[in-house]
Amino acid sequence: GKTQYLGVYTPYGYDSSKTYKTIYVSHGGGGNETEWMTIGAIPNIMDNLVADGLTEPAVVVTMNNTYYGWDKDSIQKNILECIIPFVEANYSVSKNANDRAFCGLSAGSQVTNDLAMTSANQFGYFGSFSGGSSNKSAKDYDVDQLNKDVLYITAGNLDMAYNNNIGNSVKDFTAFYDSIGVE
Repeated sequence: GKTQYLGVYTPYGYDSSKTYKTIYVSHGGGGNETEWMTIGAIPNIMDNLVADGLTEPAVVVTMNNTYYGWDKDSIQKNILECIIPFVEANYSVSKNANDRAFCGLSAGSQVTNDLAMTSANQFGYFGSFSGGSSNKSAKDYDVDQLNKDVLYITAGNLDMAYNNNIGNSVKDFTAFYDSIGVE
């Protein structure tokens, strides 16, 4: 029942008669829907990647997860029940889960990892940048579906998220994925 803003990048020459893949991007703690579009330079990066033939044109959508106080259930509900249906109703994007990606930085990485756990069948790609997850219960993961998806997990070797001491580092999370058979 609330109005929230989204950041939406459409590729140069966007044509509503074509169907595009969609990349959903979450900011880190304290950010909002504008952060990736400005500081993160998504429009510039996407324009250059497309121009250089390194990726195909896609619609990129950013959201404000701080609005929910990082409550993962509310964030996931907003993404799956509000944001994706809104984007698919208002932009010429594929409704096929394999044509959707979700990625995030830091706290947004945890949103990504939670979606990979609860909704792996809703996305074909996940990108987790500088963040692990505290949920490490093998029973909660659809390993077969995750092995169909493309997972990209990364952090700098000096990044505090890579090897922290609280059990939810990138290193711990990738080791957990290895232990349950996620490639």
